[in-house]
Amino acid sequence: MCIGDLPNITRLEQVANQCKIDELKQVFDEAIEEWGDHANFGYNPQLKYKEQFLTRRLEYITEVLRQMAMIRPNVVAVVDHDLLPLIED
Repeated sequence: MCIGDLPNITRLEQVANQCKIDELKQVFDEAIEEWGDHANFGYNPQLKYKEQFLTRRLEYITEVLRQMAMIRPNVVAVVDHDLLPLIED
């Protein structure tokens, strides 16, 4: 068994290093508007702004899966359903 996800503190540090505070405030305000005013609880700002929030995480997860597939004939992966189409690419 292997849990292959980028540690949350590392992901947050990467986001903090590549984004400006004003950009993050805009994402936050947009999310609050979608969740509160529009009751759109399916809205995920990480998917809309995947370049800022998900790219490195997806690269990490994909590489872990690739490495596992090279050493084991059968791999069962449990992945967030929102990330699956992005990992398949």
